[in-house]
Amino acid sequence: MSMSSGAICEWRSAALDLTAWEPHTEDDLELTAELERVEKLIEKDDPEDEEQDSLRDSRKAALGRTKTFLISQSKRLGKMCGLPAPVPDIDLGPNGSIDIHWKRGDWELLVNVPADTRQLAAVYGDNGLQRIKGSFDPKKFDYGIAAWLMND
Repeated sequence: MSMSSGAICEWRSAALDLTAWEPHTEDDLELTAELERVEKLIEKDDPEDEEQDSLRDSRKAALGRTKTFLISQSKRLGKMCGLPAPVPDIDLGPNGSIDIHWKRGDWELLVNVPADTRQLAAVYGDNGLQRIKGSFDPKKFDYGIAAWLMND
């Protein structure tokens, strides 16, 4: 894997305050708009249907976990490398989960975030030469995903 734009990253662990995240850059604003679009999709479900109501609650929980994950990745990459994480496409996944999909040039990465906090998120990536597949805790910064997002 090569690092995007020749960036030299400082892979140090440091606590980040995610509650203080404010969208400042164009990428931050684009990510905020994508998250808001998914929130509207979730709200479109029929409020009279109990099954849809339960699914909507699951999706809201999964979207909360998704926001935490994406903001953490973006802030940490910005702090370590001076570059934001690329903005993904976000969509509704199966069983109340949220899918996060990055596709850039010859690589792509898919993360599925379940609503249940006891479950790990799933990841699959392919760049034509390498593949990654596994699971991780979306509450924590993931260095493997960060390295993948820094692909050219």
